[in-house]
Amino acid sequence: MSNPYEAACVDANLRPRKNIIEAYEEAASQGVETGLELKCSGRTLAEGRMLDVDMKLLAEAMLKAHPFERLDLSFNELGGESGGSLKRLLEGDTRLRSLDLTSNSLTPAPCKEIFKGLEKNSALRELRLSSNQLGDEAGMQLAELLQVNDTLQRLHLANCDLKMPSLVGLATVLQQNTAVTVLDVQRSLVSSPMEEHVEHFGRLLAVSHTLQELDLSKCHVSDRGLLMLASALRKAGANSALRALRLRANQIRLVDEGAIDVLGLLLSSEECALQSLDLSANNLRDEGALVLAEMVQANSSLTGLSLAHNSINSRGLCALAHGVAINRSLQSMTLWGNRFDSAACLAWTPALARLELDFRTQEVDGTFMPVQA
Repeated sequence: MSNPYEAACVDANLRPRKNIIEAYEEAASQGVETGLELKCSGRTLAEGRMLDVDMKLLAEAMLKAHPFERLDLSFNELGGESGGSLKRLLEGDTRLRSLDLTSNSLTPAPCKEIFKGLEKNSALRELRLSSNQLGDEAGMQLAELLQVNDTLQRLHLANCDLKMPSLVGLATVLQQNTAVTVLDVQRSLVSSPMEEHVEHFGRLLAVSHTLQELDLSKCHVSDRGLLMLASALRKAGANSALRALRLRANQIRLVDEGAIDVLGLLLSSEECALQSLDLSANNLRDEGALVLAEMVQANSSLTGLSLAHNSINSRGLCALAHGVAINRSLQSMTLWGNRFDSAACLAWTPALARLELDFRTQEVDGTFMPVQA
């Protein structure tokens, strides 16, 4: 297999990057035509982070021939000029399945170029753009793209400066899109007492037969928002494809009677297909933990439950331990960051042999204490 990347660098009179040369050489030595990952993460590059000129040369080479299925460009300094290079690559490429652009210097203009390239791409399945400055302008263009692109399946858009218009646009478009299975929009720039964005995601969950994972962490979801989401999943019933709902670091307390009733009905339903629920870093306290303890007893679908950092005291922790002892479906839980005393540690000791937990207990002079796993 020839090395078009090295040739492109020679033509540009620039020194090629060692890791890319080695990746091409490894593929050539193994006779591999596709399926490999090209790792160019700025976290691990000995020669420093990649710049726009590096992306231009790499895109030029990959348009000729490459054996890579996954391209990791995370934590580099790709900026404005990289948009055009990535656009050309995506327009002409038929092999890449995953593209990771997490934590670069991409602003709305280059992001819009990337989305234009994806209009003509039918190969890419995963796009990671977290921690880039998309903003609503590029966010709305992404929503428009999803009206015509039916091959992208996993979208990671955490910390992308998305506001209400783009969140509503994405939630609305995905009601008709039948390809996207994973959507991560955590850390969005929204703060609305009416939680319009959550209402639209609820409408999405009520009709989607495709979406399997939704991350609304740090999106200002309260008990009212949880009520909307749980109601939507109840409405979808057995038609819901959602398996993982992540609501970490919101304002959920589980004190609203409506939210408690609907979530309880959802989790106790035989039609509930939810397998993973993340409520860590909310404000459940003992009151919310007592509510969840009863729900856990009646649930048979959850295999993972995250309740870390919720200011839960001994009373709530002991109640949860009792609920988990009755539940037979849970396989893992996180509880670190709550307020364990000796009684709570003792209550959870039997679960240590059955569940994957993020803590262990140890006895010192007759007193039990938690140890982070």
